[in-house]
Amino acid sequence: MGNNKGPTQKWVNHTTLERKATNQSNPSQSNPPPPPPPPDLDMQTYKEKLERLEAMIESMSKPSGSCTLSIKGKICLNTVGHVSHGIWILDSGATDHMTPFSGNFDSYNKSNKEQLITVANGQGIPVCGSGNIFLDSSIILKDVLHVPQLANSLISVQKWVVFFRV
Repeated sequence: MGNNKGPTQKWVNHTTLERKATNQSNPSQSNPPPPPPPPDLDMQTYKEKLERLEAMIESMSKPSGSCTLSIKGKICLNTVGHVSHGIWILDSGATDHMTPFSGNFDSYNKSNKEQLITVANGQGIPVCGSGNIFLDSSIILKDVLHVPQLANSLISVQKWVVFFRV
């Protein structure tokens, strides 16, 4: 440890919960107020984008499976089941947005070099090109990879969070 050079950072995770002494018999009624949003986060814009995403998901045909959405400062979404051609799956393991359907692209650039992506089973499958896709009139996915051998279209949660600064 003494050989480390450069600045070091220490991370501390500490939570303090204060309860009002006036309501000790029923602690569920003495919840503290929620914390304020981070100073660099525009909550109105965040809420609008999240509402548009929820509306878009609701407007799509329902998959036969399950979907979980958990919101607490950050977003975590997991979906499982059979999906149809027009459905996009939010994938927390995907590093890029991807689709097997060439007709989804609004703009498209054919790949000039061989590029492979690695799927869950470890197999490398080829990328044919990339481009932009409009999910609706106000939501655009940029730099989406065209991967014809994929089974479903994937939205990278990692890229989504960076794009919307969630």
